[in-house]
Amino acid sequence: MAPAVICRKALALVLALAGLRAGAAEPAAAPANQTLRADEAEFNPDTGENTGRGHAQWTGRWKGKDVLLTADEIRYIRRTETLVATCTVTLTNGDERLLADRVEYNRLTGRFSALNLRIGRYPIYVQGASAEGTLEEITIHRAVISYTEPGRWKPSA
Repeated sequence: MAPAVICRKALALVLALAGLRAGAAEPAAAPANQTLRADEAEFNPDTGENTGRGHAQWTGRWKGKDVLLTADEIRYIRRTETLVATCTVTLTNGDERLLADRVEYNRLTGRFSALNLRIGRYPIYVQGASAEGTLEEITIHRAVISYTEPGRWKPSA
């Protein structure tokens, strides 16, 4: 079965919830605009990696959009400008959100990947086993699109 490729401005808007498109366009040196907080924090000076574990929250501001990324663990790799969030991941901007088991986003290339995700904004929601791509073209594997919240007696395709 071929993966569902979704290239809609509406879906790009949903994923832009994270301001990710803007993040790829900005220079890498914007640490003042971002914060990583967690129950436990660790910095590795050899790799330039910040890791937050337990109620981890990463906040950033890209092109006027406030972004909140929460997960059980978030790693920010400054050298490659990559964020890796694992376990109970939520990416939020206003009323738009992305839920997943794992999200990896590279600010320099604008590419991301996600596992076991749900994205959407009322009334359209998309869920899938995995996704990757850029905001201009996203491939969602084993995708199900629902009108209103997914559930019994709700239209889905």
